[in-house]
Amino acid sequence: MLPAIALAAPRTADAAPITAKSAASFVNSIGVDTHFSYNDTPYVTRFQEVKAKLVELGVHHIREDLLPDRPDQYVRLNELAAAGIGSTLIMGSPENGTAGLEELLSIARNRLTGVDALEGPNEPYSNDNEPNWTSTTDAYQQALHERATNTPQLASLPIVGPTTIFWQKGELGNISPWLTYGDIHPYSGGYPPEDYLERHVDFAALSSGSKPLMATETGFHNAMNWTGDFPPTSEAATAVYIPRIFLDYFQQGIARTFDYELVDEFPDPSGDEREAHFGLLRNDLSPKPAFTALKNLISIVGDSDESFTPGALNYSISGNTEKLHEVLLQKADGSFYLALWRSSSVWDPVKQVALSPPTMPVTVHLGQSPASAAEYRPNKSSAPLSQLPTSGALQVNVGPEVVILKLDSTGAPSTAGEVPAGTEPPPITAGPEPGKSSAGPERGQTSAPGPVKQPGGHHHVLPKRSTVAKRRAHRDASSRRRLARMHAAARQRRAKA
Repeated sequence: MLPAIALAAPRTADAAPITAKSAASFVNSIGVDTHFSYNDTPYVTRFQEVKAKLVELGVHHIREDLLPDRPDQYVRLNELAAAGIGSTLIMGSPENGTAGLEELLSIARNRLTGVDALEGPNEPYSNDNEPNWTSTTDAYQQALHERATNTPQLASLPIVGPTTIFWQKGELGNISPWLTYGDIHPYSGGYPPEDYLERHVDFAALSSGSKPLMATETGFHNAMNWTGDFPPTSEAATAVYIPRIFLDYFQQGIARTFDYELVDEFPDPSGDEREAHFGLLRNDLSPKPAFTALKNLISIVGDSDESFTPGALNYSISGNTEKLHEVLLQKADGSFYLALWRSSSVWDPVKQVALSPPTMPVTVHLGQSPASAAEYRPNKSSAPLSQLPTSGALQVNVGPEVVILKLDSTGAPSTAGEVPAGTEPPPITAGPEPGKSSAGPERGQTSAPGPVKQPGGHHHVLPKRSTVAKRRAHRDASSRRRLARMHAAARQRRAKA
């Protein structure tokens, strides 16, 4: 049975030491969705600038729909791999048949150099023209797993399952033998993202068992005049929610989370087409506030060393802890980063107005005075906004935006709010070993797969057309059902509160 996804009760001043998680592992859990085969979008027409923006953002993982006969796409993915950005590849759908799957596997094996993982059918339930989608999806996923794991060049790659949604109630059956990671798309429809993860995790277990999960899509669109399903969220509110998504999902054991998507696909000054406004970057590649907030977050906690075992920090939190969330990270240099926020809503998706939840103080009691302490707020800057006192308890105001306390732990024991001395923490569990991708880590571990380099080559020819309309129709088919059930469940929770 899955562990409940909920914040633990507030700790008292005599709590045991809290073991941190690796800051590098957190950054390694962050990804974005991209479309480097969409010819009439900046992904293709301004590729070099988009690549530069990815490098600037600091993300090392993208998710991409791999297409046949698109050598230009393979060139772009290989350029990104050379820049340290790996790809999780969607390996077609049952409509491709066995021959189509074999072609995509051949491309991944022979022509790409930075593959992170291979993924099964994307949102297969949304195909209204395929009444037997469950059986065809199961068979396709099994074929993907068997062919990949029996191919030496691909055998070490993790296999991500087909997308599951919380209202499916296990129609796919138990397909856990054919995947390393289950797959969810926990869009919250403009509501706080923390409220929508647990049900997706619970229902994903019906298909993926105890295997860990990836959230290969989540996020918000900013088409403020869109009147259909999946209501818009303002750019300002999205910027508050995006850092919270990545921190909360990492804390809850999601191995990797991908924001949908990097770039607004086409210009839409009227703001009435949602598919034009999912990006962290606008169509002209100017950054939205969410891009800047995520870039700052990665800059603040970024670390390249995942090999060390994080230690423990003696601390407790008192004061108003309503809706308080916390994530404790540590870098290889020994410094701790404590992220705090409240899961408050800053946007009403029904009335489409901004909300102003209160910011309330909490007190962080440390068992050992830090050598230095600083306060960061990624929605404001990547630089510290203030230096904090190194003796006594730390007072910090916490609201819906993430605040991060950097604590260098080489100071003297504190006399304020005594906490017992630390103990040796258990080692963090590693991700799947090469050649054992089918087994995978158990749920709750946060180690995500890294890129696997493979030999390959490429040729450049004129690409085929890939339309935005097809993507829009694909998403429309599922979002109506998804959002209706999300909102109904939210109303029921509020009624019981």
